[in-house]
Amino acid sequence: MLFKLSYRRNAGKLTVTIEGKLTVKHPSLKLPHGIDFVDEHTLAVANRKGRLVVLRLPDVPFDGNEATADLLYESDKASWRHDMKSPGSVAVANKGRFGYQVLVCLNYSKRIAHQKIFTGFGDHRAYRRRIALKRGMEILDGISVCSQSKSVAISNHDEHAIRVYPSYRSISKHVEPSGRLMGSAYPHGVRFMQDGRGVLVADAGAPLVHYWRDDTTNWQGDHQPTGSFKIMDDATFLAGRHNTQEGGPKGLDIHPFGDFLVLTSEQQGFAAYDLTTMMAQVRS
Repeated sequence: MLFKLSYRRNAGKLTVTIEGKLTVKHPSLKLPHGIDFVDEHTLAVANRKGRLVVLRLPDVPFDGNEATADLLYESDKASWRHDMKSPGSVAVANKGRFGYQVLVCLNYSKRIAHQKIFTGFGDHRAYRRRIALKRGMEILDGISVCSQSKSVAISNHDEHAIRVYPSYRSISKHVEPSGRLMGSAYPHGVRFMQDGRGVLVADAGAPLVHYWRDDTTNWQGDHQPTGSFKIMDDATFLAGRHNTQEGGPKGLDIHPFGDFLVLTSEQQGFAAYDLTTMMAQVRS
């Protein structure tokens, strides 16, 4: 489901409004789990019971109805030797005039796939596929690539940590992370802040969003949270706590201008939070 949002700030208070919504359909969408925009008209989707697909979004009003997308690309191979099996999360990187790259979390085979996709002839086709990372991967529930520093952050569920790598260009199967972000129960959705100096993570095992900051952007060594924010009350959290790994927020994204944070969870659905106010609380 896609949402069209507007927001305004009045007397220091942020109001986020859902102006419209659209349910996007396609037969290739099979338990979609992770998404990332290639551009405002194109969406990459990792399907837990399907493959990695890239869709052209329908050009229709956000009027609450359904519309069918066009399939631009579907990958059944993570590399030339490995199947694209149960992809869970995806991050788009290096968007350019003639193509883009994607990093894909293969949750159950515990690997990260890297694909380069060429669009120069009007279609989308992979011209390089590889297994980019394998060492230390334990149920991969989120991935983010920083648009500024090119660093990669991966939510490593069973390690209770987010692994950070200096660049998606330099990762290889057995490389160790430059650093780890510790202090979360079960990290899920993850996003770099725009300048690469901050990382936000939704903790599926707690009613919290965690924030880490490193002004060097190197992320060397282990880091404890710079701040943690309670984003749901105890009753809401406990209503979704079917086991120790559930109840908290899962999906997470940041508005391009950094004004607010959006989260998804079983009990709250879709929720927005004033990121400017949250960062001011950390600094005070």
